[in-house]
Amino acid sequence: MAQDTLKNEYAKLVRDLETNKGDDWVKEREIKCLDLFRKAAESVPAYRKFLKKNKVVAQNIKTWKDFQSVPLIGKKNYISVYPYNELYWDGLLDKPLVYTSTSGSTGKPFYFARDNKLDWQHSIISELFVKRRMTSKDTPALFIICFGMGVWIGGLINFKSMDILVHRQRYPISIITPGININEILNILKNIAPNYKQVIMAGYPPLVKDVIDEALKIGIEMDKLNLRLLFAAESISEEFRDYIAEKGKVKDLYQDIINIYGSAELGAMAQESLVCTLIRRLANGDSNLAKAVFRQTEKFPTLAQFIPRFTSFEQIRNKIVVTGDSAIPLIRYDIGDNGGVISYDEMCNKLSRLGINLENEIKEKKLKQVYKLPFVYVYERSDLSTSFYGLNVYPEWIKPALYKLEIRDVLTGKFMLATKLNRNKDQILEINIEMRSGKRATSRLVARVLESVMTSLMKRSSEYREICNQLKKRAIPKLVFWPYHHGAYFCSGVKQKWVEKN
Repeated sequence: MAQDTLKNEYAKLVRDLETNKGDDWVKEREIKCLDLFRKAAESVPAYRKFLKKNKVVAQNIKTWKDFQSVPLIGKKNYISVYPYNELYWDGLLDKPLVYTSTSGSTGKPFYFARDNKLDWQHSIISELFVKRRMTSKDTPALFIICFGMGVWIGGLINFKSMDILVHRQRYPISIITPGININEILNILKNIAPNYKQVIMAGYPPLVKDVIDEALKIGIEMDKLNLRLLFAAESISEEFRDYIAEKGKVKDLYQDIINIYGSAELGAMAQESLVCTLIRRLANGDSNLAKAVFRQTEKFPTLAQFIPRFTSFEQIRNKIVVTGDSAIPLIRYDIGDNGGVISYDEMCNKLSRLGINLENEIKEKKLKQVYKLPFVYVYERSDLSTSFYGLNVYPEWIKPALYKLEIRDVLTGKFMLATKLNRNKDQILEINIEMRSGKRATSRLVARVLESVMTSLMKRSSEYREICNQLKKRAIPKLVFWPYHHGAYFCSGVKQKWVEKN
């Protein structure tokens, strides 16, 4: 993209973020999706073939209602079906591209390419977070990238987007890329970070928690770092946010902690804005509000706002469908996530029906930079759960239980769920739990953890409560405690697998 074009796009976007109403973004979503559909139907060989195979005449898709009749694409019916080069614009690879791989958490990894456009878009989302605190009191700043720097998207796209941002805005931000090497990150916090007035750590939530726990253990004074945190790759609970804010001496958990909803396919797709954090914290513990917003109370999703100019979402039943432009454009792509889409005005109405005025709540918390962008909420994937007597048990049901005040200083918060069989071939719900370094599982600790886990499970699932009524003691999870970084289930720096699949 030409520099003059980027400058004009940036100026218009900044202006629109400040002035656009909720309906403006809803309309833009429809216009952008239809425009991308038409271009892909004409210029992407694989998509032309896909439409022909499904008897879709591109010229007949004229309205948003028409667009919603277009068949979904996914890995099985599109990405893995057509010749690789035909997935690209004009079927050509003769352009500068960067490749990253999917995690392979649900199957064989796939290599997606992106051009500079996605890096630039990510830089905008990064800017919305960074500029919340860019005063003279908070600069210069150090940006530490704690995502893997290999073929996965997190490390490289954060480096490229931050580099674009600091040169565009001339922010006094320095970048360092230790990746997932915890010892290297600790050395940076000890030897380099104290020279800066603000430290931003970007990384996978459990790894960042490990870093903070270890930093405290070796005497690093977290209160002097003016720490801010940028997460991605998985949902975080509000209990986790509270814990990490307390231990990391984070000044403002609204301003200084953000979670990005992204993918290898389209980079950063949505960001946890200030108002998202506000709504999540209002809904946490309020089952009526959680059900009104998220349609259920058993699971608690990531809530983010997306910029329709970049990426758009639709909700089909409980499924998230995404449309976005990149080297491989994706139209109505089934990304494999569950959740929903809510416009800003719809969100205000949902809260209003429960007597909550969102604008008043925003003013009370003194939140600024609130944009009327649409929301997407995302649950952990149904295939990332374990089945116990027909009940899908999700990691997010267990995570809050391990951050209770009386046990969180002994556990790392990492675990792995599994369904096993005992000698009688009865199902057992097994939870393998990682201890902190040098800690051991006393009988008192085991009892406290079990109580906390049972309370969390009973609270989040009426079906589990019924299983307990029927099975009695056989429904109680088996807790297995493992030493810190034990190779059976836990490895330093590697993305934690929360569920063991048989």
